[in-house]
Amino acid sequence: MSVYDMMALAEEIEVQPVCEQEKERMMIQAADLVRFKEAYGSELKVIRPFAGLVSIVTTGNTMAGVYFCDILNPDRLVKQVRKQIEALKVQEIWLVMVRDGAIYPQGTAAVNDLALHRQLQKQFNRVFVLNFYKSSLHQL
Repeated sequence: MSVYDMMALAEEIEVQPVCEQEKERMMIQAADLVRFKEAYGSELKVIRPFAGLVSIVTTGNTMAGVYFCDILNPDRLVKQVRKQIEALKVQEIWLVMVRDGAIYPQGTAAVNDLALHRQLQKQFNRVFVLNFYKSSLHQL
């Protein structure tokens, strides 16, 4: 993980006038964002790391709102987040389900089934699975 990027985001979080619980949530969002950016590639640019529960990024000519969630609980807050992202007037809405290596070790087949089962691909323009510890990214 890029220590420089993480430190810059941590400094931004530290000066926010929010409670400690919210700062903790933002730190997790920051870590997920930094790892996602590394795995996605250099064409991904972060515009607003903290636009509420989402991050705003661009790639090429596309501006997207990105929501990070735990792979075991992908539909937590999804409706609320979709409305928040739509209000930001972005072109695409992305969902990034974050996992560690211990979950779904057989690969992405179970993740694909999960995404189809929950119809997440119908709600988002792009759905990704980010293996946080391996810095690997899979688009469903």
